[in-house]
Amino acid sequence: MRKGIFIAICCFISLMLHAQDGGYWPSTGVRRAGWHELGAVYAIHTSDHNTIKLKRKDANFKKLKVVVRNYPLTITEMRVFYDSGEMEILDCPLPISKNGESKTLEIPIGKRNISSISFWYDSKEFKRGKAEVTVFAMR
Repeated sequence: MRKGIFIAICCFISLMLHAQDGGYWPSTGVRRAGWHELGAVYAIHTSDHNTIKLKRKDANFKKLKVVVRNYPLTITEMRVFYDSGEMEILDCPLPISKNGESKTLEIPIGKRNISSISFWYDSKEFKRGKAEVTVFAMR
C-alpha cells in the first residue's frame, strides 16, 4: 500500500515538473495557446528607460501587452528588436493605470524571433517606490 502511494506521488511530481517546460504541453511538443510572460522589470522614478532581454528560442509572437503593478505608468515609446537585427516601433503612448494592463499591441506578421523589448516611460506619477512592468506575448 505504501509503495503504491509513493509511486503515485512520484508520478504526480514528475508530471508537474514536465508541465513547466517553457510553453509546451507535456509529452506532445505542441505549443500552448494564450499569453506567455516574456519578462519583468522595475520602473523607478529616477530612470525613464528599460529593456527586457528574451531567453526564449521560439519568440515569434504576434501580439504584446504590458501589465503594471504598484503604480500607474505611461509608456511613451516601445521598440521590439529581432534576432535578425530588425526593429519595430510600436504604437504609443500607452497609459496604464495602477495594477492595470495596456491595450493589445499587434506586431506585423513574420517569422522573426524577438530578442529584446525596450521601452521608455513617464515616471512622474510616482516619486518613491517601483512599478513592476511585465510584458506578455501571444502567438
